[in-house]
Order: sequence, then structure tokens, then C-alpha cells
Amino acid sequence: MSDEPFWPADPDDDLCRCGCNDGPDNVGTPGRSSNPSDIDDNGDYRPVVDLSDRPIFNKVDEMVAWVGHRTGLAPREIKSSLREIEHTRARWAIMWAARKSIGLSTPQIGRRLGGRDHTTVIHGLRRAEALRASHLPFRELTNALCAAFTTPATKEQFQ
Repeated sequence: MSDEPFWPADPDDDLCRCGCNDGPDNVGTPGRSSNPSDIDDNGDYRPVVDLSDRPIFNKVDEMVAWVGHRTGLAPREIKSSLREIEHTRARWAIMWAARKSIGLSTPQIGRRLGGRDHTTVIHGLRRAEALRASHLPFRELTNALCAAFTTPATKEQFQ
């Protein structure tokens, strides 16, 4: 298991990279929230917004915005062809969550993430699974992302 943060954090920075005032304990560890209202009585993350009435493809865009907020990356950067590790890991997290929480196909995910080929998404899903097994901050981010975008209907259908 790696001890490196999911995203490089400035050790002198007291805030989340997006400026949401999550505080120094959460810098570099996306997926954690210091807001008690984000966690229900069972210790699980509550959905950020009710997405059950939105078209399924808008949910991927919402995931991109959610990950961008947590990581300080712009949505256009996440969808771009940039290959820096923070961009690729953000895309892998979204690919994994889109597959697990809303059950999109690999071509559907690829189209929503900048027109990527389905084989690129398959590769990203494999890398996300491997990273979830070895890297706690990535696993925490993907767990929170999946929880935020899983509706009761999709939870029953895909779990």
C-alpha cells in the first residue's frame, strides 16, 4: 500500500485544493469530508444531489465536476488528453464509478470522457481496480464518488 497522496498536496496549504475549507486533514485525500451532514447514521456518504430524474449521461458530467471539485482540476482538464498522473487517475476514478454506480457501457463512458475509445476505458477500469487495491486515498475517493452518485434504483440493479 502506497503512502503517497492521491493528488500532490502543498504541505503549507490549510485548505482543500478547491477552496471548500475542508481543512488540512483532508488535503490530498479526496473522498473525505469534514462536514458531518455528508455522512448518514451508518457512516456512509449521502448522495450529494438527487440525480434520479436526470438523464444518465448528465450523471457522468456531474461526476467529472464532483471529482474536479475534490481534486482542484478543471472538468475540461479531466476530459482532455493530458497524461499527467492526476488527470489520468481522475479519469480512472470516474470510469470506475460510472461503470459501478450507473452501469454505463465502456463506449458510453468513453464518449462522455472526451471521446475516448472503449478499449481505453477497459484499460482505465483495470487500472482503477488495481489502484483501489493498493492505494487507500484512491479507494476512498472512488467509494465516496460511487456513494454520491448511486441512487436507490441503481444500487439494487448494480450491486
